[in-house]
Amino acid sequence: MTSEQAFFIFATTVNFLTAFWILGALFTDRLQRMPRWHLMGLSVGCLGLLFQAVRNLQFLTTGVSPADSELPVWFLKDLGYALIAGHSVWLIWQGKLRMNNEAPPATPAAPNTPTNHAPPAKRAKPKAATKTVAPAKRARK
Repeated sequence: MTSEQAFFIFATTVNFLTAFWILGALFTDRLQRMPRWHLMGLSVGCLGLLFQAVRNLQFLTTGVSPADSELPVWFLKDLGYALIAGHSVWLIWQGKLRMNNEAPPATPAAPNTPTNHAPPAKRAKPKAATKTVAPAKRARK
C-alpha cells in the first residue's frame, strides 16, 4: 500500500464518518433551533462530503481519478460551509450575533424617577383603640 492510498483511505473514512455524524445531528432538537441558513449549509455540506467520499472510493477501487469536470458535485461541501459562514457574517453585520470577545451593547440607564422604583410596602393600619367603657351607674334616688 502506498502512502497515497493510505491517505485516500483515511480521507474517505473521515468524509463518511463526518457526513453521517452531521446527518444524524440534523435531526436533533438542538440543531432544529438553529437558523435555517445554517441547517441548509450543513445539509449541503453533508451532501458534498458524501460525494467526496464516493469519489475517493472510486479512485481507491479503480486506481483512476474520476472525471467529474462536467458537474463537480463535491463542490457542494465548500458551498455548504460558505452558506454557514456567509450567514454568520451577515448576522454579525446586522448586530444580531455577537462575537465571543465582543462586549454586550450598553443599555441606557433608566432615570431615577418614582415610577421606576418598586411601590413602597404596605404598612399595616393600626387598629382603632377601643375604649372599654364601664357600664353607667344608675343614679340613686
